[in-house]
Amino acid sequence: SSQSSCDSVSSCTWCKSGAVPSSCYAIDDAKSLPPSIFGCDKVSGLNATASCSASSKSSCDAMSDCTWCESGAVPSSCYSTGDAKSLPPSIFACDKISKVQASCSASSQSTCDAKSSCTWCKSG
Repeated sequence: SSQSSCDSVSSCTWCKSGAVPSSCYAIDDAKSLPPSIFGCDKVSGLNATASCSASSKSSCDAMSDCTWCESGAVPSSCYSTGDAKSLPPSIFACDKISKVQASCSASSQSTCDAKSSCTWCKSG
């Protein structure tokens, strides 16, 4: 798909990113993409939020709703915890997010599901 064919569909938008190849997304899906990673031509408001625009790990982590994320694909940056939760964990390591995930470590489904902030996941 090309940008022009994507943009010719009213419900779609072309999104560019330094982390993954540019692609066509449904506008509703594009609204949930992390704004500091994706720029979508038909979606307004997908810009880095001022509240989590700190340029250092210590400044970022000093803000309760922000977390510092490191990646080999893009420069390390400050993200809202909401945006950080939607980043692929195989590419991004976010310091406050991993702490939350660590609190959910359990070796059985019943132990995991007993914690309100955790959910048991199966693969394959």
